[in-house]
Amino acid sequence: MMGEPFRFLERVKEQIDPSGIVLEIGSDRGEGSTAWLWEFCFQNKLDFHTVDIHKERCLKIQKEILSLNIHCMKGEDFLANTGYKISAVYLDNFDWIWEPLRYKNTKTPNWIHEQVEEYKKLGIEMNNHNSQITHLEQSIMIENLAAERCIIIFDDTWKNDEHGTYLGKGGAAVPYLFTKRFQVLKEGDHWIAIGRNINA
Repeated sequence: MMGEPFRFLERVKEQIDPSGIVLEIGSDRGEGSTAWLWEFCFQNKLDFHTVDIHKERCLKIQKEILSLNIHCMKGEDFLANTGYKISAVYLDNFDWIWEPLRYKNTKTPNWIHEQVEEYKKLGIEMNNHNSQITHLEQSIMIENLAAERCIIIFDDTWKNDEHGTYLGKGGAAVPYLFTKRFQVLKEGDHWIAIGRNINA
């Protein structure tokens, strides 16, 4: 993650629809997103939920924030079974492999190899193609659940000006959401916030 894209919600907090939830898919792994979002929602009287597929991470975060609404499952499974409208969502799940050929060719253990093995234990192949597919699937479901005003923040997603398209986790999802009247609110350092019926 580059920077702290979840903090963008502070800029548009007056426009977040209180009839829906604020959702995080991909709970905190050291960057402070879950704690910040929980506190932000508490202060602004919003309902916050976080979702993560990794049981160890869920247990760790639950111990740190006792009153947290945490769901240990795939983001797609949560979205398929929830009855909530979604007002804002921070998508920071299914990790992106930076420079995949370099990591593929090195025999030195590193955090990418560890993540690949972690995903493998869950029966998931971690690669960039699957990351984009997952984010597209989630975005289709989010759009169907979206409140009248909705914000989606994608981590590890950026515009490639040379080719005029988006790359990273949201590379497939962002263009799809443009067809659903979502517009760019902010392009950060390898992250993007888009929204529908939101001014920023």
